Amino acid sequence: MPSIQPIINTIRNEVGESNWIGSGADILISNWLFHKSDQMFKENLEWVLRTFFKGYLNRPSIRISNPSLTRPDYLVNELIVERLGITDDRIIRIIKSGHRLSMSSENALGLILEEYIATNVLPYGWTCCWGNCANKVDFCSNNFSLLQVKNRSNSENSASSSVRRGTSIIKWHRMNDRSGMTYWPRLNEMIGNGCNLSEDGFRDFALALIRANPSLLHVSKEDEVSISTLE
Repeated sequence: MPSIQPIINTIRNEVGESNWIGSGADILISNWLFHKSDQMFKENLEWVLRTFFKGYLNRPSIRISNPSLTRPDYLVNELIVERLGITDDRIIRIIKSGHRLSMSSENALGLILEEYIATNVLPYGWTCCWGNCANKVDFCSNNFSLLQVKNRSNSENSASSSVRRGTSIIKWHRMNDRSGMTYWPRLNEMIGNGCNLSEDGFRDFALALIRANPSLLHVSKEDEVSISTLE
């Protein structure tokens, strides 16, 4: 196999030493070497690293979100208006804006969850597989464990297939979508070494992140006008 060191050196120089260390790229590389003949890492190392850093350098704490290009279904809001018997145009606009912002927030929450975990587990030998650089894997560790993370129990996809050497992708979700129960102790057990992630910690992290980077949630001028009428 050709030497991978030139690829590593090139990308390390491009992203800078602080980004290389802060991202946990060395942990990712060790997992690529270990799992590269499986279905976890289907591409060559250069593609994996470039995809990884594209995600890392666009993480929620620093990204600027663009307006959604998806046109909402007008009938969704009309059903709500009809059901509640609303005729006040001001309230109708607020409902539409609230719906758009709620959907954007829910999408962002899963990304914030990944960054909260990534920020806290790197000292324990884990890193996020930023940018979907690994198939169905969100985190990997320096002992080659693989972890799939979901925000809610109803957001999990099909079961992940087993990987070689008798290991499998561990799966964890933050919240039960029916009971609202959270499962941080289970994640702490998976990470090991006294990791102490919590719902309070996640909430504090998420709110601090959106205060520091409000651009994570795009708010259109139309929505700003609608929301301002609440004052």
